[in-house]
Formats: sequence, structure tokens, C-alpha cells
Amino acid sequence: MSTIIFDFDGTIADSFVLAMAIAHELAGWAEPLPAAEIRRLRGMSLLKVAEDLKIRPWKIPFLVARGRAQMRAKMPEVDAFHGMPEAIKALHDAGHDLYIMSSNSAQNIELFLERYKMNQEFIKISGSVGLFGKARVLKKIIKQNSLDQSDTFYVGDEVRDIEAAKRAGIRIISVAWGYNNEAVLVAHQPDFMVRKPLEIPKLFSPLHY
Repeated sequence: MSTIIFDFDGTIADSFVLAMAIAHELAGWAEPLPAAEIRRLRGMSLLKVAEDLKIRPWKIPFLVARGRAQMRAKMPEVDAFHGMPEAIKALHDAGHDLYIMSSNSAQNIELFLERYKMNQEFIKISGSVGLFGKARVLKKIIKQNSLDQSDTFYVGDEVRDIEAAKRAGIRIISVAWGYNNEAVLVAHQPDFMVRKPLEIPKLFSPLHY
């Protein structure tokens, strides 16, 4: 059986609208970003977004830390992407080992998983990962759990997830429903691209192999 490490926000949890509202408040923007502007930004990496919005890179970790604290009270407003609880259950029932690694806090993630009755389906949650520290934490998870890199996969919704998986020497499954749009994800050459959550278990079926 395989090991599958999931990103959380934008992959399992549909938290984008809430995250944008919190970012708007913390950054002190006068007006919410128009929908067309958000669509444009979804085609950029995080650093490019920060540069475009004139947010200094050193400020990003502070905004994220404050955002996590605000998000905790609002986690009941965050829904799972349609089909994701069923996809995770299918993977768990098939015997795959599931982990979560996220920039969000473990506490926020646990609250969400408990609400969706998914808290028993993951071996471990690695939360509060630095925005640019995902590769390091992936390597740590692999080493601490003696995982086989050739049979370990990371599932994420951003360009930085692709980059982190490649640096950690594991395969990446990019999802088309999260923050970065499909075009920019495909341009960074993920190993797999899925458009619906229930396509993920199909990747691990004997017929696919």
C-alpha cells in the first residue's frame, strides 16, 4: 500500500473565501479584491502574488500566523470540497497510510476533521509548516516514518506543493480545485493532475497500475 500526504487548505478544505477575507482584514486593503483580480492571482506563485500586491516577503509569515489564530474561530464555516471525505475514506479503507502536512495549525485541522468524522483516517498531522518549509517537513516525515520515497505521494493545490514534492523526491498529485489554477499547475509538470476528488483513489487502483 502507498503513503499519501495531503495538503489541507485548498486541497481537503474549501477555505479560500475565508482566507481571502482574513487576508483582506490583516493586510488593511481598502476594498476586497475584484473576482477578475483573484482569478489573475491564482495563476501566480505565492511570491509573485506578494510582489504583485506589494506585500513585503518578510511580512508574509506574520500575516499567516495571525491568520491561523483568526481562522480557528471560523473553522465551522469551512466546508470540505465535494467528494473529498468519500475519497479519503476510500483511500483509508483500501489500506493506504494517510498524513496531512499544512501551513494551517494542527488544532484548526483537527477541528475540521472531527466535524467531518475523518479524524481517525490520518496517521499524523504536521501543522504550522512554514510557507516555504514544506520540502524540509516532507523529508522529515519520510525519514521519521521510514517511508519508501518511490511509493509516497503528496497531494496539493499550489505550485509550491509541486516544488516541495520534487525537492523531497516524491511524486505529486496536483488538484485543479484549489488556489492555483490548472494552467499554472500543468506548466510546473506535476506527476498527476486530477479535477475531482474521487479521481484520487482511482490513481491507486490495480487497474491504474
